[in-house]
Amino acid sequence: MKRRFLFLLMTLATIIYSCGKLDPCNDMNCLNGGECKHGSCYCPVGYEGDNCGEEVRIQYAGWYRGTLVKDDVMFADYILTTAAESVLATRLRMGSVYGDFKLNTFFEIPEQQYDDNGVIAFVSGGQGFCDGQLLKLEYTYTKNGVTYTGTFDGYKTI
Repeated sequence: MKRRFLFLLMTLATIIYSCGKLDPCNDMNCLNGGECKHGSCYCPVGYEGDNCGEEVRIQYAGWYRGTLVKDDVMFADYILTTAAESVLATRLRMGSVYGDFKLNTFFEIPEQQYDDNGVIAFVSGGQGFCDGQLLKLEYTYTKNGVTYTGTFDGYKTI
């Protein structure tokens, strides 16, 4: 009887110990709201890497050379500076306008207002794409009662 009890106790201890070892997420530490599934971190929008520790937008910040169309005027060979300066990991600023990433390469330009050479411009919305080498964006804004579409299409220089 003691042998059976000891055998049962050893078997139970082995099962409990090995059950903890079967979960590949036990040793994973997913950062920034990432979730471990099957031993891999699945990162929220704005983060990537093995443990979701890298901000995606950092690789997009820099200088982009391209064509800007604003106030119905084309500025060829225009350099647009983007910055990753917000507390939101999904926000990228393009000059005076910002966009919020919805996927790691596509962003939405929400309603906002900004100072455009002393005149307040009201953005009604827009969208863009940035993969770290190319930056394209389009948004609609109103300035002095006139509605315009602003666009930029360029490539990263630095």
